[in-house]
Amino acid sequence: MAFDHLRDHRDNLKSQYIIVTYDISAQDTINHIFNLLNKLNKFFSKDTFKKNFINKKLYPVIEYIKNKGEIETKKLNSVIFIDHGKGSDFVTIEEYDLTKEQLLILRKFKCKNYWIDYGEYFDIDKLEKYINNNEYDIIVKVNGNKISQLWYGQEKRRLVESIEKKSFNLDDYLKKIVTDKTQKKLVYGKSVLLKGLKTPNWIITDTMLDDDGIYTLIQKTKMLENHEKLKILHNKISNPKEMDKVKFKNELQKGIEFGMIKELFVTPKRAKVVNDLYKNSGYLNFPIYIITSLVTDDIGYILKKTYKGVMWEVRYVV
Repeated sequence: MAFDHLRDHRDNLKSQYIIVTYDISAQDTINHIFNLLNKLNKFFSKDTFKKNFINKKLYPVIEYIKNKGEIETKKLNSVIFIDHGKGSDFVTIEEYDLTKEQLLILRKFKCKNYWIDYGEYFDIDKLEKYINNNEYDIIVKVNGNKISQLWYGQEKRRLVESIEKKSFNLDDYLKKIVTDKTQKKLVYGKSVLLKGLKTPNWIITDTMLDDDGIYTLIQKTKMLENHEKLKILHNKISNPKEMDKVKFKNELQKGIEFGMIKELFVTPKRAKVVNDLYKNSGYLNFPIYIITSLVTDDIGYILKKTYKGVMWEVRYVV
């Protein structure tokens, strides 16, 4: 990935900044940075050291953008990293142009034209989800007679529409929403419209949820589906005709490098090891299901405790 070299850069004062800006002028971007500076200066008004530190880190970015010229008219479609300096430089600035694909994603989700993230380190995973991930689930919130449809993507949301009617057929409305097989569909809230609702392929709950509640319910549903896939493979171990199709951690390297894997089930810890070793190799051309345990003794627990966090199915048996 283009940004991987920045993952380990640290700043103990939590002043590693990432700015994403698109479809606005360079001057508008400068204005946003000035607004951020004003807020931070007020927040750290009694901490002279931190206040001076932040100003010394952010003002060079404003000058950097100004020096690009045509700031009133030129659109700035970029990812900008504001890093700690090297040598005598207090600040290092790295800028990357957003690709056409990334711009399409940001426009599709109607993301804000200016996005900033900061902390002790550059959260590259968060950034890449924001600008690169095109996937989303469908969420419908029902509150009385008001219905809101949203796209829940990774690190981004989009309100698709909001409807308010006294008479409304929620079941028909849900059935007309077009989705693909990978998307989850959740309808939640407080309304008589939810009473007795049984629309196929929708997760239905008559409870108000916050973002964490929505995420937890969606992730639990996805994990239960992955558990079912793993159970099918696990059952082959006890079938003499199919037991040779099931392999484990001790043969994982061979399976990856010889193209033998049909699908792989791993715990998060094992998934990270596999990704770190092979992410740019071209070997990972098969489905990888990350499995966690939801309750003691479920299939996720068995995978971790009995099979060292790895189980995979052979693409072909020699």
